Amino acid sequence: MFDGMSTGTARIIIEKQISQEIREKFKIDQVENQGRYYLARIVRHDGSTIQRLLVDKQTGNIRMVGMA
Repeated sequence: MFDGMSTGTARIIIEKQISQEIREKFKIDQVENQGRYYLARIVRHDGSTIQRLLVDKQTGNIRMVGMA
């Protein structure tokens, strides 16, 4: 279903699935194409990473993959 997913679509999926509080306090940064997945970081305003996420291009599912 998401085979042709773009970076922008991955960002929209992340924004829809993370909580309002996280969206208000942090930003999504560096959404990068990694083959079957997009890798994204949730960062503080100083640029430090608090969480890394994988977005599966085929399913649209998001998985937390740990800290930077």
